[in-house]
Amino acid sequence: MSFGRSIFTIDEYAHMADVRAVFRGAELIALLALVVAGFRLARARGRGDALRLARAGLLIAAALVAVVGVVAVFAFERLFLLFHQIFFPQGNFLFDPATSNLLRLYPEWYWQGITAGVAISFIAIALLAAAAPHLALRRASTTYTRAA
Repeated sequence: MSFGRSIFTIDEYAHMADVRAVFRGAELIALLALVVAGFRLARARGRGDALRLARAGLLIAAALVAVVGVVAVFAFERLFLLFHQIFFPQGNFLFDPATSNLLRLYPEWYWQGITAGVAISFIAIALLAAAAPHLALRRASTTYTRAA
């Protein structure tokens, strides 16, 4: 490699800029989802309904991520390619493994590990968060008030 030459190609730089835009979009969607969930929980008919909605939403989110995770275990390369075809339709993600510094820096095993780590973390947090409304509902159902 000669001095003064860029470490990445123009397509690799363009792809990294596109990745940043996709991440910003994902952050915006996550924020909007939280606002919608908060609005829906605030409009629930009562505390019990809000707790049931929160628990159901968290369990559904964990289940969806688990399903994608199982698919990734058995077909990671195809899922990775599909993801890139959807979010980067211009095709600037197809790099030559023999010459791409981006692929050398982030090989497939790196993305497999990141995907597994994010999925497992998300599922664990969602299940732990779902435990709070579940326990509150159980506590409410076993609490009796004395008759006067």
